[in-house]
Amino acid sequence: MPTIDMDWRIKDLEDLMRDIKRFLKEEFQGEIQKPQPLIKYYWEASRKADCLIRTVLGENGRFPVDIELLAKRLGAKIEIEDLNEFSGWNNMNRIIGQIQIGNNFFTKEKKKTIYADKAAPTSSKRYAIAHEVAHYIMHYDDRDFYEDYCIMPMCPADIEEIVADIFAIFLLIPVRYFFVEFLEYVKYKREEGKIPVTTENWIRYLADISMIPDYYVAYGYQQLRYVAYWIYQAWNDGENVWRSSGKQNVMTDEDREQVRSETEDFYTEEMGELLFE
Repeated sequence: MPTIDMDWRIKDLEDLMRDIKRFLKEEFQGEIQKPQPLIKYYWEASRKADCLIRTVLGENGRFPVDIELLAKRLGAKIEIEDLNEFSGWNNMNRIIGQIQIGNNFFTKEKKKTIYADKAAPTSSKRYAIAHEVAHYIMHYDDRDFYEDYCIMPMCPADIEEIVADIFAIFLLIPVRYFFVEFLEYVKYKREEGKIPVTTENWIRYLADISMIPDYYVAYGYQQLRYVAYWIYQAWNDGENVWRSSGKQNVMTDEDREQVRSETEDFYTEEMGELLFE
């Protein structure tokens, strides 16, 4: 079987992959634990995921993201198999995703394969693949790499699992899609007279249109809200940027210019009026 290679016909994909790899492996550490750096980290993760989607899949702009096609164009092969066929009876969890990078024993060719469990619901498969895509970006040029992802999931054993979950959310719920869909949802509910809009119903709706389980939407929803806050501040001159001990956690002019330039094609005044308090 031939090695699956990254689609280098896509302009600048190699440079983008290297940039995202460096970001995922190096940036979630140290001062990131403080509020403003954490918010900026989520913003950077969201913009890199958005850039990857638009570079590889184009400007579709609506749910659901074709995560399998994204993985294939990045150079990974997708296989749907029974990942729990040989699991012991006392295993506490069920594997729904797996990634293997290494040389084929017989052909010595490099194989880069993402597996999803055939018994898992479609929505869980999609999240598992997105999670493994994050690992794939961090390890696609390693000599070998192996990782399982479980349905619960169990508590993360290392920081890379946390990073992979964060990036997976932004791959499946790109912020530009989130904003556009949220505005339409709020306007529709208002026209129906079904207000106030509840968080529970919105999360359930978002899970349906993004085709991922409610749990993962709920997990990532706070990250999406942080990014939304950062975008709103950029368009409103940072008037309400968080303050502590009398010192402002400054949104710099450079931050503001970057956010505006990368969101001007979807952020509108109407969004600012309807979606933020």
